[in-house]
Amino acid sequence: EEGADTEGGISAGGTALRALGAVLVGGSRADDVFEKLIERERGFWRRQLLSTEAPPSATPEALDRAVAALSLGGIADATAARRRLSSAGLGPKLHGPIVEGFPGLYGPGFTPLHPDPVADHLIRSRFTTADLLRMGLEAAANGDSEVFATIARTATVGGTGNPYVHRLRWDVVEDSERLGAGLAEVLSQLEESQDGGRGKALALAHAVARLVAMPLT
Repeated sequence: EEGADTEGGISAGGTALRALGAVLVGGSRADDVFEKLIERERGFWRRQLLSTEAPPSATPEALDRAVAALSLGGIADATAARRRLSSAGLGPKLHGPIVEGFPGLYGPGFTPLHPDPVADHLIRSRFTTADLLRMGLEAAANGDSEVFATIARTATVGGTGNPYVHRLRWDVVEDSERLGAGLAEVLSQLEESQDGGRGKALALAHAVARLVAMPLT
């Protein structure tokens, strides 16, 4: 297929079919298939996002964190992307190649790998719940509510009774004073803005409400 991403002549669809075939014929578990798909995607990221002379900091975990951070959404341009990568704890040497290579990877501009099971897995495995709340608040300070909405959606994949939801909900409760103060300041600034601020404030309030409403059990 012209333009298809290939690895050794096998397209992404071909890789998925081979992995599924391993389940049907070889008795592999669904988790094994998922790991195969993630490994294949990591190879794709390395080829697309990094040059042959990648910095030592470009470890598989760093790539995971980069894609996970950008897949929280709300990235309008390269400046916002660099800010998000810094927030995710990634050094400046990684910013250039990732910011240059990510646009168009999953859609126009900085369209995230989300909603997608791989993105959900990366977000939940590479960031603590405290990390996510911090990044959500930082994004909100720039008028973006998408990160909080993504956090609420990703955390509840598989139901609201999972341990990740429990940790996230308790973090919201335990850090409620700082979180509330930060959100109050952001909401006030948005409402005073003449550039669609009120709509952004409503969207942010709704996204945060989803987090607060998550049950503790």
